[in-house]
Amino acid sequence: MTAFRASLDGTAAVLQWETSSETDNAGFEVQRQGPDASGYVDEGFVEGAGTTNEPQQYRFRAEELETGEHQFRLRQVDTEGTATLSDPVTVRVRPPRVLSLEARGPNPVRTTAQLSFTVPETQTAQVSLYSVLGQRVQVLHDQPAQAGQEHVVTISAGQLSSGIYFARISTPSGTRTQKIVVVD
Repeated sequence: MTAFRASLDGTAAVLQWETSSETDNAGFEVQRQGPDASGYVDEGFVEGAGTTNEPQQYRFRAEELETGEHQFRLRQVDTEGTATLSDPVTVRVRPPRVLSLEARGPNPVRTTAQLSFTVPETQTAQVSLYSVLGQRVQVLHDQPAQAGQEHVVTISAGQLSSGIYFARISTPSGTRTQKIVVVD
């Protein structure tokens, strides 16, 4: 293999690689390790050219990747079953540049839970927790937030009564609300 590179197209990784020649090349297993770093998994297989002295170009697209760093490698397999691993290439999927507020879990919550949010541009963001009666019971975040980054806040539910609450992010760009259930 003479080249192996990865680029990002939205939330998809576009992998491209080249060979100068091939001998008994059955193909390439495309493997990915996600942000959790729990090991490589097979994403797909691209057939090789067998035996050729001509340069070959290959392409593979891994769709809808989650936010975070992804490593890709190729496992080149020959017709005899012998395999060789490439060095990995990395892509980083950034959170979308939109206003969002999501419960990361757990929900329902007993003691603590996490929320994540993103903002479309760097601006002050206030994330608060409200009772079902509209009373603010916790301020979780009240400071500038960077655009395009995932921000995480923690809800401390230990002192809250069981029931339904609403987490709300307020920014100059708008507001979003997320329902949270607290249980004993």
